[in-house]
Amino acid sequence: TLTARNATPVAWSCELFWAGSISHEYALHYSGGMRQLVWQHHRNRSHFCIDSRLPSELYEQSRFCLAPSGDGWGDRLQKAVKAGCVPVIVQPAVLMPFEDLLPYQRFSLRLGAADIPNMHERLASVSHTEHAKMRRALQRYAPAFNWHEGVGRAYEMAVYALCLRAEQRVCDHLRPALLSEPRGERTYPRRAAQLVVGKPAPSAAGS
Repeated sequence: TLTARNATPVAWSCELFWAGSISHEYALHYSGGMRQLVWQHHRNRSHFCIDSRLPSELYEQSRFCLAPSGDGWGDRLQKAVKAGCVPVIVQPAVLMPFEDLLPYQRFSLRLGAADIPNMHERLASVSHTEHAKMRRALQRYAPAFNWHEGVGRAYEMAVYALCLRAEQRVCDHLRPALLSEPRGERTYPRRAAQLVVGKPAPSAAGS
């Protein structure tokens, strides 16, 4: 038995959900090749809801939601967070929003090109208890992705991040309340310099 967002025992409609373009003729490396790899290895897998068009309601009915890039960063991460669906981020060498400040490892999974063929095994290895913890953390940090006045905290996060990026010595007074544990005066330039740029995803063409 799986546990949904309201903690009522139900069965998820999808183990993994993703709807969107697979590739573009004008861009053979669209999305860094990650969408193509997912389609190649998992399009016919049971309980993997993958297609170019699917009902958006499946975000809330899925255990995990894929968050690939597109022509740019893409908006699948924000949609997954809003729906309370644990994101599976497949964007090699791309910094996520406020990644220097938020503990992404607590509420998401991050996979590279080499992980895609066996992604189903990685998702299945996440226990119900661990998944529930990830969803609770996702709920806690969701306001950091919301720009709406009153409930959102993205503006506060941006101001704090800019202070750190400017390498100001005193930014503590700007730290949003949802960041209860200080993560140090690390800055985005330093974090970006530490990012390991992976090899491009192998092409799925001809497979």
